[in-house]
Amino acid sequence: MNEAETRITNIDPLLKESGWDDSNNPDVPSFVREHSFTDGKINGKRIRGKAKRADYLLYYRQPQFPIAVVEAKADYKLPSDGLQQAKTYAEMLGLNFAYSTNGELFVEFDFITGWVVKSVSELCDKPQYGYTASAMTEEVGPHLLRITDIQDGSVNWETVPYCACPKPEKYILQKDDILFARTGATTGKSFLIEECPTAVFASYLIRLRVRESVTPQYLYAFFQSPSYWEQISENTIGSAQPNCNATKLTSVKVPVPPPEEQHHIVSHLENFQEKINSVKTLQAQTKPELDSFLPSFIDKIFQQAE
Repeated sequence: MNEAETRITNIDPLLKESGWDDSNNPDVPSFVREHSFTDGKINGKRIRGKAKRADYLLYYRQPQFPIAVVEAKADYKLPSDGLQQAKTYAEMLGLNFAYSTNGELFVEFDFITGWVVKSVSELCDKPQYGYTASAMTEEVGPHLLRITDIQDGSVNWETVPYCACPKPEKYILQKDDILFARTGATTGKSFLIEECPTAVFASYLIRLRVRESVTPQYLYAFFQSPSYWEQISENTIGSAQPNCNATKLTSVKVPVPPPEEQHHIVSHLENFQEKINSVKTLQAQTKPELDSFLPSFIDKIFQQAE
């Protein structure tokens, strides 16, 4: 579909589903289409060119004032293709939010925080499903990383089995790959590859490779957040067999700060995780002593009573 068809068929319904619906209050619109806000430039032949025009202008209703620009693109284009234009128009209009869409996905930019909201499909290469093979104890080929090998956010590579894989290049794991469990009790859980031996990933895992705008460490941190879990769990609660497919994964929306802030967030989270790990270690070391404290105390009481 071209841009005009995309607006009518996809974008208008999406806006209404998101709450920008004028049916209950048509006199106070929540958005206007094709909002012209400048006169066109006059060229050397004294002919006025086209005026600057936002595809959509979103309004807050009570009191009514504009809050965001939305730029629409044809459905075969990337949802972010109109973001720079939307940001330019939003700045000219003094608005804090800019959106771009292809009628399927929206990309948001927040001028207050400097964060942009993008879908996983724009941040990563196309998701890849893993290799189907039988696990073997003999070293007949590369390691075969399975869902069950990922425990508490880590992998003991010494216990990971092997598999026969004549052409492993397509499935070889690399540093900064992010893997997802796509079925079973751990559906949606992720694992960031840091260091690993020669290994491929099994068929019940999905691999993402980061392409742009975001560091793998930041994206992996987001995949541990409630926001991620709310999105990935939609329509799976109550299912007999929950699943996380590539389509669902690539539609997840991720708030992306500037690069320097990404590194700061990751560093802060890593420091916090180190403190949590220290507390857990201390708990494990003192547990036997604590477990024996109450029985020992009770024993002393009854020995005195004798």
